[in-house]
Amino acid sequence: MSDRQKSTVSTTPTAEPEWERHSTFRHTFLAHLSPDLAEAVEQLGRGLYYFILALPGEPHHGSWTAARLRATVADLRFHANHLAALAQERHAASLSRSDTLLSERAEAWAVQAETLATRIEGPLSQE
Repeated sequence: MSDRQKSTVSTTPTAEPEWERHSTFRHTFLAHLSPDLAEAVEQLGRGLYYFILALPGEPHHGSWTAARLRATVADLRFHANHLAALAQERHAASLSRSDTLLSERAEAWAVQAETLATRIEGPLSQE
């Protein structure tokens, strides 16, 4: 099965989009927890997320689309740095052959994440 077939990305509106179900805590953080604790923390995060959205006032000035894209750029840069750290693990630790291969791939993926962030940022800088 290709990556495109495995994707959970959908452009069809739903009651609770997939990204909102996981919007409070990064999976890179939740990976440090047991599956049961991670699910409990995610439930807590969803409650916090909807509580904050219900607060009065405007969270930003200007275009909501541009604000969300700037947030996406920041998240992509976080992931680029996280992937770069994973890429460095093969130089600092003794990894299995499969983990070494994943670490090598992480280096290329870090560059791709940074490249995508830069591509998104370009049109935003013209606003």
